[in-house]
Amino acid sequence: VIGEAPKRPVLRRGAKAGDLLAVTGFLGGAAGGLHGLQKWGKRCATLFPELAGLQTRPEPRLAESDALQGSMNACIDISDGLASELHHIAKASRVKCVVDSEWIPLHPKLKELARKLDLRAMDLALYGGEDYHLLAAIPPKKLRAAQKKIRALGGNLVVVGEVASGRGVFVRRGGRLHQLRALGHRHQF
Repeated sequence: VIGEAPKRPVLRRGAKAGDLLAVTGFLGGAAGGLHGLQKWGKRCATLFPELAGLQTRPEPRLAESDALQGSMNACIDISDGLASELHHIAKASRVKCVVDSEWIPLHPKLKELARKLDLRAMDLALYGGEDYHLLAAIPPKKLRAAQKKIRALGGNLVVVGEVASGRGVFVRRGGRLHQLRALGHRHQF
């Protein structure tokens, strides 16, 4: 991909301890759509049209990226699943990333599809891919203004965790920290 950045680009390596980790929308929908299409083919578009559409017609979050300029210390698109992208930010920024499983916004239809396919909705959000929402590290004092900007676009900026001193990527479940594996969607060409 070749292009221009009219402003200074926000990279993966700027996250700082104390930043909040936020995403620009529901996760796991595109991965759910992929599994549905693989299982049911075109019938998935009737059973779960939104999820199938997320897989067949992905939308990069360009407007959201522009709106968040000046609010983020680090950012990455969620093309390979939340866990994979958290590992990229943690490694590049030399920090620890902790997300809370209760805060991760799953697509509203994802649990139903996952149940029918005997999959775990949270695994689709963490390790699936192609949602193309943004994962941003945002200083707490800039969060409210950033959320307002995303709402003005018709979206939602949801805090899913925080950046801390240290290394690694963890998910908090039931008050306990569990290390997240650096797995994600594998693109096939």
